[in-house]
Amino acid sequence: MRTFRREPLLYLFAFFLALALRLIQLGALPLTDTESLGALQALGVAHGMHPALGSDPAYILLTSVLFFTFGGGTNFLARLIPALTGSGLVFAPLLFRERLKPRPSLILAFGLALDPGLVALSRQAGSPILAVTFLLFAWGFWRKRQARWAGVLAGLALLSGPWLWAGLL
Repeated sequence: MRTFRREPLLYLFAFFLALALRLIQLGALPLTDTESLGALQALGVAHGMHPALGSDPAYILLTSVLFFTFGGGTNFLARLIPALTGSGLVFAPLLFRERLKPRPSLILAFGLALDPGLVALSRQAGSPILAVTFLLFAWGFWRKRQARWAGVLAGLALLSGPWLWAGLL
């Protein structure tokens, strides 16, 4: 597959654009009731308690690492893992380039970076964007015949809880 000259730089620009849209004022609003449920479970894990984990253990365990590392839970840290994962979704078209061709896949990457629905999902503390992203990457690595990465990412998609079914749709 031929690439054009500035393609890697444009993918990086799309990633940083997605990152900026998702991180600006990330912790400004308070957590909603549904967001705080997972964040409180992650805070309990970070403090060494043994809370009953909810239906999305991937978010809880990844966020608890951040809470443990930085010494406490903030709204920004509770929403950071979904924001970073949603920003990484920009690189998914790279896995499907042989079917999409280089220029349309780059246009799709910018579309994924700017899509308001995906930006909203990425700015919520929870697992919906984790399920969508990990599922797309698992599918892409499966098509590339890299079964190990596909298995790891499919496992992370399964650990994202019931949002996996929304990702499949």
